[in-house]
Amino acid sequence: MTGLLGKEEALKAWEFYAADLLRWVASRTDKRGIAAIFEAVNMEEARKAVESMPMVNVGFIAVVTTHKGGASW
Repeated sequence: MTGLLGKEEALKAWEFYAADLLRWVASRTDKRGIAAIFEAVNMEEARKAVESMPMVNVGFIAVVTTHKGGASW
């Protein structure tokens, strides 16, 4: 992650962390990528937050989500 897009992504993640929406982020060790845990009122709130991330908007990041019930979208 370099340049302006990387800075925008980090700022957005910090905004979510400060708002108690983003709980945890870790780098993957087996391949490039991250794992993140969002804590939201519902899946729609979490989906909107993730979809607002700059790298998701430009297609650099693919998103896989699950909730406690085990379903995914």
